[in-house]
Amino acid sequence: MSSFATYDFDSDATFAQGLASILSRMAQQNQSSDAIEAAVNDAKRFYFAKYIAATTVDQAPAPSTGNSSDPSHSNSETMMTESVATSGEDVSSPAQATYPKSFAEICAMVARGEEIPGIRLIPTTVHDPSLASKPVAPKRLKPWEVAREQAEQVGADSIASHHLSENTASVVPL
Repeated sequence: MSSFATYDFDSDATFAQGLASILSRMAQQNQSSDAIEAAVNDAKRFYFAKYIAATTVDQAPAPSTGNSSDPSHSNSETMMTESVATSGEDVSSPAQATYPKSFAEICAMVARGEEIPGIRLIPTTVHDPSLASKPVAPKRLKPWEVAREQAEQVGADSIASHHLSENTASVVPL
């Protein structure tokens, strides 16, 4: 693994091309030399992390804030960066699964028949049928079944009211 401090950015043609476009844009905007230096350092960190190797906080210089005149600010920033680095070391233990970086890697792993890390296998069958849950909700009726039941209910109500009216008409109170 290459080290950020020893990497030769001057001989890297791709980096030089990208840096030239950044510097020409900054020259058009009349940026200060401190801002240009900060942009060069940011570009180096980005390029190294993206194309050369994964950068740890200890290897790369701290990101520029554009406010280099305040030494207390940069000191507190350095302390915060160091605390993040120490807490990050605990998280990246080898016991944790390393996830693929891209969709293409996942596709390649599936094509090779490899197991994808971080994916939990869920069985498709219940081993003990007595442990399976029993349905408790009533069967949902289809719209035409609901309409039929409502029609039957209305028909039964009208028949009952018709019988009731016939019985009351034949009975004459004394």
